[in-house]
Amino acid sequence: MKITSKSKQKIELSMKKTIALIAHDNLKKNMIEWAKTHQQKLTSFSLCATGTTGKRLEEEVGLEIHKVKS
Repeated sequence: MKITSKSKQKIELSMKKTIALIAHDNLKKNMIEWAKTHQQKLTSFSLCATGTTGKRLEEEVGLEIHKVKS
């Protein structure tokens, strides 16, 4: 979506929906496997996750994750 401001600047806004991926320590392996199965679909979303889960998703699945503190 493009928006033109009063100063005639065009601003690009992301219209992607966001998914938060959160897994308990004992279930991180399951989250990784689930993400691998759905990797193609997940790339169309903005993704965020807690630190360790996000790092593993980036490294093991290849997804771009915004990591937040838990």
